[in-house]
Amino acid sequence: GWTYPASFLGFGYNGRGLIVRCPQYGCAWSYGTTTMNDKFSLMGNVAAAFRPSSTYFDMPLPEPVIELQLVPVRDTNKDSVFNWVDIGVKYRNQFIKRNANMDYALRDSVLGKIDTAAGFGNIQNYSQLIEQIRAIDFAPQTIWLVGAHTPPAGNYVDPPYSEKPDPSHNGDNDYDYFAFKKDAEKIGARVGIHELFQDASKSNYDWDPNMPLKLDEYGNPKGTWGGTGWHVYAKALNVMLADGSFQRSLDKHLNEWDVRSGDTWHWDCLTAMGGQQDYSPVHPATNGTDIRDCIKILKYIKSKGIHMTSEGLQEGMSEFCDIGWSAQINLGPPWGGFQNAQTIPLTPVLFQGMTYYCFAYKPAYTLLYGGKGAYESTKLGGKQAAIDGYFSTDVFYRKIADRTVQNMIKTEKGWRVEYTQGGSLDVDLADMSDAMTFVMSIDGETFTPDNPPPSPWGVKATRVDGKFNVVYPKDKKKN
Repeated sequence: GWTYPASFLGFGYNGRGLIVRCPQYGCAWSYGTTTMNDKFSLMGNVAAAFRPSSTYFDMPLPEPVIELQLVPVRDTNKDSVFNWVDIGVKYRNQFIKRNANMDYALRDSVLGKIDTAAGFGNIQNYSQLIEQIRAIDFAPQTIWLVGAHTPPAGNYVDPPYSEKPDPSHNGDNDYDYFAFKKDAEKIGARVGIHELFQDASKSNYDWDPNMPLKLDEYGNPKGTWGGTGWHVYAKALNVMLADGSFQRSLDKHLNEWDVRSGDTWHWDCLTAMGGQQDYSPVHPATNGTDIRDCIKILKYIKSKGIHMTSEGLQEGMSEFCDIGWSAQINLGPPWGGFQNAQTIPLTPVLFQGMTYYCFAYKPAYTLLYGGKGAYESTKLGGKQAAIDGYFSTDVFYRKIADRTVQNMIKTEKGWRVEYTQGGSLDVDLADMSDAMTFVMSIDGETFTPDNPPPSPWGVKATRVDGKFNVVYPKDKKKN
């Protein structure tokens, strides 16, 4: 709950529309129909809290004011048709801020995880990992290293958060994480850590008395996930940000892992779990105040020149998080009880070109939603699988990643996306199998799944019998 890309209600009728929005971010909406003044009417309710909604404590007011904004909408995209796209474009233009320092390497790279964690069955040392990275020589790489702090007997979600890389992953001649990271940079790959911010001490279940934790409505510490460890959404962020302890702990940790300006770093669950009530009378928080604390953290990380990625795509966070996972894309039927309702692809209207985000369902569907496919490199089955994944989605994504959506038009078989900067994408949803297809027309060129654009390094690929064959430029020096 409380995870959403954007939180607003959009009403439209007879060529006119209205956006209703709560700028605190900590709200949820319900909608339906009703009768008002003897007229059939659309209705919406906002659920926003002045204080944590508990009957077990007498809670102070963390939110002194709940605001509502009303924004009229007409034919925003100037196509002479008023519909839901106009509401989405108006909302984006007025309320979704562009990520001012997006990391283009994330757009262009083979992007994903390399697992050294025992729980994934991919225990490898750094000597093996550098050879795997060298094998993928057709594009740059951005790698999140999972489990580097955890010995083979553990799992990557286990504490401690703040300690250095575990030496059990060192390779030949004690080849360690820091040497591995530098060697990866030399061959066009950036390596960053993938982790969860741990609250627990080394014993995993003994609390650090200097670290205030959120409470659930029964007075118990909250925030378990996966049955092991405690994570960022258990912290009383408002206390730790106010006294600077959070920032000091974060600085120490980044320094220990040699995270520098220009690096990428993945913090699992920060944006996905942002927005959690805290029922402690000493440091209460609503969903809205907690989301705004998460935004403060992202701004602090961004101020250091570090490219932060996380799981979750949310308004307010997206302008500081370089890649977030969009988990709210609905493939199922519409809900809400309206007759003849339809599911609409609103996510790209709001966020495409404003930030980068991932959605890895099927290549054609991922591109329709403006997302980039990400994958775990050690599970791809070798270089050929990485080639197939990259040339089926990634090279197309970089063509549209920085374009905003001007219009989305329902077609006989699917959707047509038109971009403000020019170009279009036609996706065929009639066949939702792995063979589903699309046509991309960008800058006077036409691309299809069998005819992808080249990689940023000029490597081209052609598909034969479902697999891609790569052709390197003549001046390309293979590893």
